[in-house]
Amino acid sequence: MSFVHPAFPLLLAAVVAAHRVVPSSWRPTILLLGSVLFYGWGQPSLLLLLFGVGVSDWALALVVEQAENKRPWITLAVLKDVGMLVWFKFLGPAVGLPVFVPLGLAFYGLQSLGYVLDVASGRIRARASLIDVLQFVSFFPQLVAGPVERAKELMPQLEARGVATTQQLRAGIVLLAWGAFQKMVVSDSLDPWVDRAFALNDPGGPIVWAASAAFMVQVYADLSGYTDLARGAALLIGITLSKNFNAPWRATTTSEFWSRWHLTVTRFVRDHLLGPLLGQGTPGPLRRVWATGMALFIMGVWHGSGWHFVIFGLFHAIITGFYTLLEPWAPWRNPRLRPFMAVFYLVFVGWVGAMIFREPSTPRMVGHLMRPFWVGTWEEVVSGLSILGLAMLLAVPLGIGQLVAERWNTNPRWVEQSPWSLPLQVFGVSLMLAAVFVMWRPTDADFLYFVF
Repeated sequence: MSFVHPAFPLLLAAVVAAHRVVPSSWRPTILLLGSVLFYGWGQPSLLLLLFGVGVSDWALALVVEQAENKRPWITLAVLKDVGMLVWFKFLGPAVGLPVFVPLGLAFYGLQSLGYVLDVASGRIRARASLIDVLQFVSFFPQLVAGPVERAKELMPQLEARGVATTQQLRAGIVLLAWGAFQKMVVSDSLDPWVDRAFALNDPGGPIVWAASAAFMVQVYADLSGYTDLARGAALLIGITLSKNFNAPWRATTTSEFWSRWHLTVTRFVRDHLLGPLLGQGTPGPLRRVWATGMALFIMGVWHGSGWHFVIFGLFHAIITGFYTLLEPWAPWRNPRLRPFMAVFYLVFVGWVGAMIFREPSTPRMVGHLMRPFWVGTWEEVVSGLSILGLAMLLAVPLGIGQLVAERWNTNPRWVEQSPWSLPLQVFGVSLMLAAVFVMWRPTDADFLYFVF
């Protein structure tokens, strides 16, 4: 089931209501039942894989905690969870099987593997209760597209078996409305324009570069919208999920971009991949270039098996190496130059990266990249400006939302105590929901990251 499915609000309301009224001992069962209905909707067979991952990692965590030699069990867990993803994304299609990636496997597989690795490293203790592990792996608000949570942060909240406070309920409703607005008003409004532009046989430079800029806004609104819907739904149950985005357009380097974009996946890579690649002691610049480049390449390939994902990962790895080697001079750290470096990064790295990510055909991608954005017919210039203007217009509420979120985070007392707080929240939620109802179409696209 998707968050934009008409049945989702009913399921969420039923789970929230049941979770509040049943005795605390029944709350894990309610959450598991909600996850079963959410994930099994339309394709119940996927539940076998989901709970197979959860049960196997529950057992592996218990074994690895007691084992004197943990390496074989860690290797088994990595081969199992990463191997399934490699099979569905790469090896299966390579031997002629149809491309089929189970919904959410790239996310809940990482989260479940992270639990075993955290137990092996001593960060947390293994849970003897299978129910506790299953509700952690299958928690439905963040099941299919993140955030990818650490066990030490999500498990204690689930095991507390509490209910949402008044503040959590209010914040959850605001996040649900804001997430729906980002997805159904911003992202879905740009989707047909971007699709039509990239479907043209020979799009001119103004069109294809404008469509790439629009795609940057679209994919941010899509994934940020999903994350905020997930965080809002979780808050209604009394669970706080991690923030996944922090104004990525302010980044001045690739490393900073990945510290602002999809934070929980970046955190997983830093916790479990980058550290081993860097090794012990203080790594030199070449070691850091190799380690961070390899990590970013793997993150690119994690998105899919197409060559454009491989190129996307290599592109970010090369740019990161360039920034790392220039670190002694670090012009982007100068406060006066930072705004210019942010614009440079957004225009060059962001724009080119979006083009690579969006175009699956390598020959067409190269052709697009070779077209100057200012060279085209008058009609192509007008079309490109129309697409770019729409993207810039829809980016305005995203920027306003970021400013509001920063005020909320830096001054929560104002949100809780100001007499204007509740009326402003009601007004904002009403305005966003009105826009959602006006813009909603039965043919709206699903979330972009569902294919990963």
